[in-house]
Amino acid sequence: MHTSSRASALALALLSLSIVACSGDEPVDTGSDSSSAVSSISDEPLQPIQADRNDRDSTAQAILESFARSEWQILSELSSPMGVRFTPSTYVNVDTDQTLTQTDIAAFGTDETTRLWGVEEGSGFPITMTNTEYLARYVWDQDYRTAPDVRWNAAQDRGSMIDNVQDVYPGASVVEYHFPGFDPQYGGMDWRSLRLVLAQNDDAQWTLYGVIHDEWTP
Repeated sequence: MHTSSRASALALALLSLSIVACSGDEPVDTGSDSSSAVSSISDEPLQPIQADRNDRDSTAQAILESFARSEWQILSELSSPMGVRFTPSTYVNVDTDQTLTQTDIAAFGTDETTRLWGVEEGSGFPITMTNTEYLARYVWDQDYRTAPDVRWNAAQDRGSMIDNVQDVYPGASVVEYHFPGFDPQYGGMDWRSLRLVLAQNDDAQWTLYGVIHDEWTP
């Protein structure tokens, strides 16, 4: 009996060691997964948004990047001190389009004010949205950094609406970022464009004055 008891005790001890060893393996595995996760999110950081303000293309690209990253302070610095007019469809309506000051733009992401941005083309319904709602529908509805067609100072000729941009912004430069369509079944009627209106200020720096969204309307 004495020998059997010692054998049982030894077996129990070995079993306990085995359990401890297995438990000790778990943190090792978790640590391995954790390091993989850290590695996956430790990719090369985005480069700072910089613009050569004497170059309109560089400035336009910085504006696009600011919208893409929601870098509102940077966007405000690229904007006109007179404010930036946001136009939901081709025709610029100086009476109903919303104009935001540099201060408004700097606080764009945190300001939850509901604004009247204009009226829907076709229906005539008021566009009453918060900043982020308007952004998602009438500014950054596509990633315009990847638009296949980019053209400067070309009249909008894809829809039935009057393009009065040069009447409202005489002498300005307008860059259009255009997607010709997404679903073949619509025959190009699902096209989208974003136009940025830029002009040089007194220091000859290119500055944002208007943001115009374009799409097919009945």
